[in-house]
Amino acid sequence: MRSVFAIFCTLALAALAGGCAPKGPSPTEKMNLWLNAQSNDIPPGVYHIEPPDVIAIQAPQIPELNGKGGIVTAEGTLTFNLVGNVPVAGKTPEQVANLLAQLCSKYYGKEALDIAVRVTEYRSKQIYVFGRVGTPGIKPFTGRDTILKVLADSRLVDGAWDERIVIVRPSEDPNVKQRVTLDLTKMYDSGDLSENILLEEGDLVYVPPTPLTSFGIAVNRVLFPFRPAISLTTMVMTGGI
Repeated sequence: MRSVFAIFCTLALAALAGGCAPKGPSPTEKMNLWLNAQSNDIPPGVYHIEPPDVIAIQAPQIPELNGKGGIVTAEGTLTFNLVGNVPVAGKTPEQVANLLAQLCSKYYGKEALDIAVRVTEYRSKQIYVFGRVGTPGIKPFTGRDTILKVLADSRLVDGAWDERIVIVRPSEDPNVKQRVTLDLTKMYDSGDLSENILLEEGDLVYVPPTPLTSFGIAVNRVLFPFRPAISLTTMVMTGGI
């Protein structure tokens, strides 16, 4: 009976400890390094400005606009001394720049209408990342968020099931595919990034635990009330007391 209990304690402690850390980078660390290397080439996306996004204006030859901007109001506008209230909600940064150029053409020549608009803080739209990642939760949606970039920013943790990354996309249209499962390991091994999906507003990314990790979590929950007893028994058996 004593030997059976000893085996049970050994297995329980192994489940609680998660095993010994391997020497050198772990497979998860290697995957994270690869993800960071892939996140530099991000395809452009279309982003529509909404309250309370923050935008900045670059207009080198128009001092009334250059360096100005701010938080888009609840009414969807920004106010400038030169042109007054400007409706920006629902427009892309390029469309806002074109509108400002049109309004400023009353006061400046064509050569001065070099205007650029960029979003400096994405506050109006979100995506969601959960599961085996280092920084789960709500993330700002920028229109340039690929699945690889989001995973690189969120950092996979040990026990992540790389072959079963799930993307859930909310949609009222039943003909739209609302759930996709991606094999990140296959992308890593082959270098084929054709499934590097550009995410949309409201997407949910879930990184599930591997079956072995799920088992360890379940064992932890079952054995949680017995942890003190298991620790004391182990110390007695090993001569710690």
